[in-house]
Amino acid sequence: TGLFVIPSPGSNDICLDYHSRVQKEFGIVDVHRYNHHECHAASAFYDSQFDNAFVVSYDGGGNDGMFALYEANKNTGLKRLNDHDFLDFTTSYSSTSLFIKEISKSNDRLLNVLTGAGKLMGLSAYGSYDKELYDKCYKFLVTKSFPDYTNFFNIFGEGKRTNSFSGKSAYDLAFNIQLAFENVFIEKFKTNFNSSVHKNVCLTGGGALNVLLNDKLSKMYPNTNFYVPCCPNDSGLTYGMLCLHFKKKLITDPMYSGCQILDKETLPHILTYRPWQHATPSLIAKEVFNGKIIGLCQGNSEVGPRALGNRTILAHPGLFNIKDDINKKVKFREWFRPFAPVCCEEDAHKYFETSNNVNYSYMSYSPKVRDECRKMLSAITHI
Repeated sequence: TGLFVIPSPGSNDICLDYHSRVQKEFGIVDVHRYNHHECHAASAFYDSQFDNAFVVSYDGGGNDGMFALYEANKNTGLKRLNDHDFLDFTTSYSSTSLFIKEISKSNDRLLNVLTGAGKLMGLSAYGSYDKELYDKCYKFLVTKSFPDYTNFFNIFGEGKRTNSFSGKSAYDLAFNIQLAFENVFIEKFKTNFNSSVHKNVCLTGGGALNVLLNDKLSKMYPNTNFYVPCCPNDSGLTYGMLCLHFKKKLITDPMYSGCQILDKETLPHILTYRPWQHATPSLIAKEVFNGKIIGLCQGNSEVGPRALGNRTILAHPGLFNIKDDINKKVKFREWFRPFAPVCCEEDAHKYFETSNNVNYSYMSYSPKVRDECRKMLSAITHI
C-alpha cells in the first residue's frame, strides 16, 4: 500500500512488465512514473538550493532524449525547454576510447564505454589541436548512428578494429575529441541559455562528470553560478525522482548518505594479528608527509562516483613519483591518469585558479594549479 516511484530507463516492454509485477507482488496501489532526465534535473536543482535555475541534463540514455534543458523554479518546479533530443554525443565521445591503444580495456564492451570518458580527459592533456582530425571528431559526435561503429571507421578510415591509435596519434585524438565534445555541448547550451537572464545553472546527467568542460563553462560565464551535484550520473536518479515527486530537497547533504562500512564486524579479528595504532589526524598527516600511501575509510560511503574523503586514497601531493606508484601499484591503471587534490575550502585559491561561481566540494571542476605552486604540488599537477 506504499508509494512506488519509478525513474524510467526507457519504454521497453521488459521494464514495464517488471514494474507491473513488482507493483502486484507488493500490493502497491499508488504508482508514479517519471522521466529519466527529469529525475536528473530534480536531483541537481533541489540539492543546489537555488530559487531558480537553468538546468542541463545530458547522457547516453533516457526515455526522454539524451540532452534536456529545463527552467527550474522552487515554487513551480521544472519546465522542459527543448524537444526530445536523441543525439547521443556523450556515448560517441566515450566510445572513442575503444580505438586508443593506451587506454586499457576489459572484456565488457559496455564497461569500456562507460569508463572511457574519464580516461579520455586524462589523456587529452598530452595531445594538440589538428584541424583535420578535429573536423572528423566533430562529425563523429554530431552523426546520429551510434552504436554502429562503422560510422567511426568510415570517418576516421582506420580499419575495422580497436586500438587503431597509439602514441602521438592517440594523444591528438583524445585532445580533439574532447574539444569537439565541448563545442557540441556549448552550441546546444547556447540555444536556450541567456546569461542576462539565467544567473544560476545546474549541470547533471553522466555528461556533467566532464570536469574539463565544467571548468571551461565556469570561466566563460563568470557572472553565472554553476552547480553540479555529488551524483550527476545515474547513481543520482533514485534521489532525484523523490525530489521531483515531493518538489523539495530531502537530505541535508546527500554526499555522505551511502552505506556504512560493510565489513566493520571483522575489524577486531584483523587487528589481532596485525600491528596497529589509533589513526588520529596528526598521525595520518605524519605518515603521508613521510611518503606513505593511506587508505582512509570512515563514516558512510559517498554517493556518486567520486572519492570525497570517506573512501579515499591519500598521498603527498609534493612527491612527484607518488602518482606513478599509486597508478601502478595501488589502482592498477594507466600511467597518464591524474589524481585530484584535496585541501581546505578557504585555502583553495592559494593553490589553484579557482572561480567564485562554483562549488568545488564534489570534484566536478579542474581549475589549474597556480604557476608558483606547480613544483610544490608536482604529484597533482597534470601535464
